[in-house]
Amino acid sequence: MFLGLVAAVACLRLYYCACLPVNTGDVLRHLAWGCVVNESGYAAADRSLADNRPAAAWVAWSDLPFNYPIGLLFFDQLIARAWGSIFFMKLVLTLLEGLSALLVYRHTREKWLAFMYWASPISIWWCSHEGQIEPLQNVLAIAAVSMLERRLFWAGLLLALAVQIKLTAVFFLPLFLRVRMGRTKFIECAAGGLVGTLPTVFACMSYSALTNLSNLPLRLNPYYFNPFEHSLFLGSSVWLTLVDQLATYGALIALSARMIHDKNLMRYVPAVSFFVALKFAHHAQPWYMLLATSFFLALDDRRLRFWLFLLAPLLDVWSLLQMIVGPFGYTIGGYYDGLTVGGDMCKAL
Repeated sequence: MFLGLVAAVACLRLYYCACLPVNTGDVLRHLAWGCVVNESGYAAADRSLADNRPAAAWVAWSDLPFNYPIGLLFFDQLIARAWGSIFFMKLVLTLLEGLSALLVYRHTREKWLAFMYWASPISIWWCSHEGQIEPLQNVLAIAAVSMLERRLFWAGLLLALAVQIKLTAVFFLPLFLRVRMGRTKFIECAAGGLVGTLPTVFACMSYSALTNLSNLPLRLNPYYFNPFEHSLFLGSSVWLTLVDQLATYGALIALSARMIHDKNLMRYVPAVSFFVALKFAHHAQPWYMLLATSFFLALDDRRLRFWLFLLAPLLDVWSLLQMIVGPFGYTIGGYYDGLTVGGDMCKAL
């Protein structure tokens, strides 16, 4: 039965990989950047996508330079080099989610916890259907947490790489600092972290990698703490925003209340920091909730961790409902018209 459920989710994910996205155009932008940098070198990341490739001027945010960390650019390049198709990028991201689920099991020895990760509607929709890149941070961060007690060099290295995919991985750092280690082990972990930052050193020597990170095109956050800041809730219906707010505040309150009474409070800091930052950020999206379960994994409290995994889909019910009734709310219309899910975007753009 268990393997049958795993296989059923895999089939659903594979089907979604073969579908064109309906809510977001990010996967196309990543493929376009991978193609551009492969052809023109890293200096191209300082120019807008439209300047580099006028034929891609219609792609969302093509007026901006590459404004993600360098690790993601490396990933974009690899996908574009291997097979620059929407299907392949989504398939690779889906396989990474499968690897993360295996790592969850290896770390916890709880197969149903691993299954909840694999079967999460948030992951199925935003990763396998829409091609969002959060699985890259997840697999690196989960691997880092699982190696923290045994292989400190690799734990430090993997955490540094995770931060260079998405900056939210820095919230795991307090968990690393709580581990009791002697001078030798601390040096080992720090050495791994320093080696892991070499991609950013390379990026800073090649283009304005750090400056470009500040180019955020949107002020939008359905989880923002102030419900009267109407400009941040545009595009999100009132009832969906209400559910998002109740779910995120509920998770934050549960984590904070338990943290106060637990001597291992640093185990809670990554998840609490993630939700606090989410509440105050001026830019956040529903697919950021893909990251929540990786932060929950840091918890020692097995019961709390189980319930947080189980209830995690409530952090973004939009994804679940779209799987049930079909796309609704904000969709991108004919954005992908003329493109095929298996076509090489380096040739199409």
